[in-house]
Amino acid sequence: MHYVDLVTADETPASTSAPLGRPRLLDDDTVLDAALKAFAIHGYDGMSLRMLNRELGLSHATVNQRFGSKEALYHAAVDHGFRCLLGDMNSVLEAGAIPDDTLEQLRWRLRAFLLAAAHRPHIGRLLNHEGLASSARLDHIFDRHVEPSLRVTIGLIDQLVEAGVVHPVSTRMLFFVIIHGGATAFTLSGLSHKFDPVCGPSDSTTLATEITDFLIRGLLRHTE
Repeated sequence: MHYVDLVTADETPASTSAPLGRPRLLDDDTVLDAALKAFAIHGYDGMSLRMLNRELGLSHATVNQRFGSKEALYHAAVDHGFRCLLGDMNSVLEAGAIPDDTLEQLRWRLRAFLLAAAHRPHIGRLLNHEGLASSARLDHIFDRHVEPSLRVTIGLIDQLVEAGVVHPVSTRMLFFVIIHGGATAFTLSGLSHKFDPVCGPSDSTTLATEITDFLIRGLLRHTE
């Protein structure tokens, strides 16, 4: 784990919790989390390293010195974000026993992804920016993270289609229904809460389960 200094020698420390003159430390994961959030909110062109340094309370060149160019920081932040998303998903999956039934395995994976997406909403917000047009950044996201992450889910659906359990579904439609359908409830959390007076408040676990069950019912050839 690398660290960046939060206070340089010519800056006044923000607090006196550490010995005077000794810089406080900010780990790479914290910087990358903040960078991903900034890219997701402002878009690549609207985000600046100077702005990020300022928001983190760092000296103006600290992030540059640690991660290099803006492009390098972007790739590092994206890879970190998706790695954390996958880690969150795996944590949910590992918390219970793998179902024997293929349909239940699919339900299990979809719910785990939605719970992870609820914890990492900036991934969806970033995709809203990058998905508008083709670019090398979008290629990086799709080729390195999106396409590989769909393989297991698509494999389960293929088995269920062959068995006559679910309707055939294209990978494109599955992706958008899950990411820009189900997961949007977490990406657009402010809008989601506007429905609380009508639907009542809903925690992420309950909502992820409801969305998963809805998706499964839509895929099934016969009602359960």
